[in-house]
Amino acid sequence: MRSGILRAIGEVFPGIPVRICLFHFLRDLGKDLMQDLHTDLGIMISRIGIKSPLKSILGSIPDYSQKTLYEIDNGFCSDREKMEIMAIRGILEPLMNISGSSGYGFPFSLRHLNFFTACREAGKKLADLSVKIRGEESMALLNSVENEIGRITGNHEIVSIAGQLSDVNMLFRKIRSAFRVPEKGNLSDDLTDDDAIHDQCNIVAGEMEVYLKANISGHMFRAAKHIISRYRERESMLFANNPEHSIPRTNNMMEQFFRKVTRNIRKRCGNIVAGNILAQTGASLALFQNMGNPEYVKIVFGKRNIPAVFAKYRKPFRKPGMTRSNILKLVNAGTKMILADSLYDTPYNGKQTEIAYTSGKMNVS
Repeated sequence: MRSGILRAIGEVFPGIPVRICLFHFLRDLGKDLMQDLHTDLGIMISRIGIKSPLKSILGSIPDYSQKTLYEIDNGFCSDREKMEIMAIRGILEPLMNISGSSGYGFPFSLRHLNFFTACREAGKKLADLSVKIRGEESMALLNSVENEIGRITGNHEIVSIAGQLSDVNMLFRKIRSAFRVPEKGNLSDDLTDDDAIHDQCNIVAGEMEVYLKANISGHMFRAAKHIISRYRERESMLFANNPEHSIPRTNNMMEQFFRKVTRNIRKRCGNIVAGNILAQTGASLALFQNMGNPEYVKIVFGKRNIPAVFAKYRKPFRKPGMTRSNILKLVNAGTKMILADSLYDTPYNGKQTEIAYTSGKMNVS
């Protein structure tokens, strides 16, 4: 909450304690600390432009072979190179699906930093895999992915900005943790823990005051100083309450309904038109939320089971074979077998023979 609003409240309600939402305090604090760094990092990554080449490479990789994965599930692989290619796809695919959203938005979700971190982790996995790869096609594919990722992880300016952002985010996460804002899910509306939270915040502020006296880098010094300053400035407002202690810590309850409505719009229409639709038909959109009303459900669906109704329409679109989660699980298992030099090309290997022998011996006895 900015100072202008607080001054206005003070004039309209003189002498009345003001309670500000801790979540919005943290959001504004995070923007002050990290917005410039995060924006600069995003611009640098965009200028290099590796996302399109990586998407193109991913599009050229064959889909996961369920036949090969069934073999992996049985402890062998008759086509090692196919498994190597799937291992590379398994490393690249999550990188292209980085959203970095915790449900709270920036600064709680740092998508540019998350993408850089994911690139660095993917680069390490590819480096480990490159030592074990045998196929020419899979090695060429791995080299092309490594070269693209290296344009990010090998760029000194990007590494420097990402390092600074990561350092400042570490301090931000400390104060966020003290306020007990969870990583994901709904914000807590617990009304009984103000004193404990206040004590923990004071401990964190004290730790940061110690940082200021240590030999730390300039960006860490400025971040710690800003956190202390903003916290001390707003401390009384963050924990002000009435005698009944019934004022919530956040505006979560008031905003949950609106978040549900906007989420439904964005899923259907995207972000660009969400604002226009809300302005034109905001009231009627509340009907989407009536699915939680038993009377409404009874009128629309009668005695029919809602999941069964939707399952009937989804059934024709279900694909046969393994589930997505099982595919990824087996790709991960096959990758580990490559790295451990335990990817046999036939089911009749020493390990399987030993299992069969042990099993037969147990049956005989």
